[in-house]
This record gives sequence, C-alpha cells and structure tokens, in this order.
Amino acid sequence: MVAGLVDKEKKRVRRNALMEFIQYGLHYVFPQVPGPIVNGMETAHSHPFYQQHFSSDLPYVWPAVDGNARGQSVEPLHKGVVKASLQDDILYKLLASIDILRVGKVREKKLAIEELKKHLL
Repeated sequence: MVAGLVDKEKKRVRRNALMEFIQYGLHYVFPQVPGPIVNGMETAHSHPFYQQHFSSDLPYVWPAVDGNARGQSVEPLHKGVVKASLQDDILYKLLASIDILRVGKVREKKLAIEELKKHLL
C-alpha cells in the first residue's frame, strides 16, 4: 500500500485518507516558499475562483514562458501541471487549492479545504 492511500484489492483511492493527507500532511511533504517574480499561470489565491474571495498585491504563479500573469513563483507539484490545467478547469482549481495549502494563510486554507472536499469526498 502507498501510505494507506490506495486499496490494492479494490484498486481504488481511499478518498477520506487522501483528503486527510492533503489537509494535514501535504505541506510537510511538498513544502513551498514562493520564489522570484516570473511570468506564469495564476495559482493558489490568485486562481480566478479564489480572486473572488481574496485580494492580494502580488499574485502567485506557476512559472510558464507563455504565462499571462506576472507574480511570485510557486513550484508546481509536477512539470505537467500548467499544461494539464490549461486543458481542465476543474483540475486547475483543485491544483490551485492544493497550492493554497502549501503557501496560503488560515482563511485561504479553510476555503481551499472546503473546495477540495466538494470534489474528493
């Protein structure tokens, strides 16, 4: 088993265990300190959904040469995150929610967890 997140017999992800890992362990396993100012794609509280709820002077972005935003860089969990997010709006929102858990403040994290639970549980 992969840290108890997968039921090998049923070949399924244990959603409650995954959500618990995301909520309480992700920021320890994939810590992130925002980096230099770069061009990229908005993430974390700078994602269009979260911009409706939070304001910020400087956006967070995943570095991307052809990105349409300029902000503090956040290293994505995988090199294919930007490409995948351009193809799937729901995945984009979920990955931005994950980044909030990595770099966000308490109020931002609370909303991100609510949004993740809507899709994962």
